[in-house]
Amino acid sequence: FGEQKVMVWGGFFLMVVGRIVMIPWGPEPPLIAELD
Repeated sequence: FGEQKVMVWGGFFLMVVGRIVMIPWGPEPPLIAELD
């Protein structure tokens, strides 16, 4: 497999994980839009 594909999927995976981690676990809804 190619290096470029690993970079693309790795970056996408890290972005998704980062969003999940940054979501507050309190009663308020997650503010996804402000985390961009």
